[in-house]
Amino acid sequence: MTRRKLLKSICTLISLFWIAAISSPVVKFILSPLKNKNEGPKKYRLVHLSQLKINSPEQFNIVSDHRDAWMVTPNETVGRVWMTRTSEIAENPKETTIRVFSAVCPHLGCTIQSTSDKKSMVCPCHKGMFHLDGEPISNKKLGYKNPTPRSMDSLNYEIIKDEKSEEWWIEVEYQKFKLGPTTKTPLS
Repeated sequence: MTRRKLLKSICTLISLFWIAAISSPVVKFILSPLKNKNEGPKKYRLVHLSQLKINSPEQFNIVSDHRDAWMVTPNETVGRVWMTRTSEIAENPKETTIRVFSAVCPHLGCTIQSTSDKKSMVCPCHKGMFHLDGEPISNKKLGYKNPTPRSMDSLNYEIIKDEKSEEWWIEVEYQKFKLGPTTKTPLS
């Protein structure tokens, strides 16, 4: 092998090394949104059990880091839930009954609000009305067609005891659902 071929081979190897070193992170960066799929519903610790009043709906924000492709926004409100405690705190707090619903209207996605008397829920965009149990109020009772296609979307929850403080908390498994269909279908 001549000295010229040896130098050419060495230059080719150095060039290939630098091409790989530069292109590898670029390819990873471009493909990262494809790899970071939604992992499904996530649990959020929202409120002390003792802070919920009986039959009085309260709205809570779901605050989390929001990832949108390559950008991460810390401490952003990613959703809202309505919670209503429907029984006294049981001797075993895990047996206390609570209703937890997404605050997203299943009609077109507006934020559901409580009425001023806190006896029903209303979507301010198209006047969809719900009972506190999440069921739509009948057209006959409203005097007009209730636009909501289904009940409010219920969410799973768990009442857990904090190991450090020994206080009882409500953890909600938050997820979003398709808007419009008559059946509750989770978004992937």
